Amino acid sequence: MKYKRIIILILILSVFLIPTCYAILKTDIIVGGSAKITGNWDVKITDIKLTSVCDGCTATDPKFSSTRSSFDVSLLKPGDSVTYEITIENTGNIDAVFDTIDIKTEGNPEDQVLQITTSPATPVLAANSTWLIYLTIHYDENATNLPDVSTINFTCDIRYIQKIDNP
Repeated sequence: MKYKRIIILILILSVFLIPTCYAILKTDIIVGGSAKITGNWDVKITDIKLTSVCDGCTATDPKFSSTRSSFDVSLLKPGDSVTYEITIENTGNIDAVFDTIDIKTEGNPEDQVLQITTSPATPVLAANSTWLIYLTIHYDENATNLPDVSTINFTCDIRYIQKIDNP
């Protein structure tokens, strides 16, 4: 009987001591803080100027916002061209990397009477820097026929993406 009481006493003490011992050996480490995002992505058109227009051609003053522009030109004969200087500025604090220039025309015949070209893109447009792009709309001097349409619409998509520095 004496052994029974000792075993019961040990079991009762075990029930209370094991969680206490576990609590003594357990430690929670909590790491906290905050992160503030201070990056500012702001690549945009800041100016467009008409830099050259051929004799007999007409060109409207461009209308533009920070990400879109529009203008109209009238070219008279093969070889005529109009050039616009577009200022693209990175006023943010995140470097941008040139990705693509995609020029699409709508209503342009297969022989590409209308040619739209741009100057080469700068590979990196650093924060607080500018890049001048020259957009030329040119009536192909080798064109032998007038196009069936009198108006050819075009879009020029200049894409920049965030520069990622790999460690």
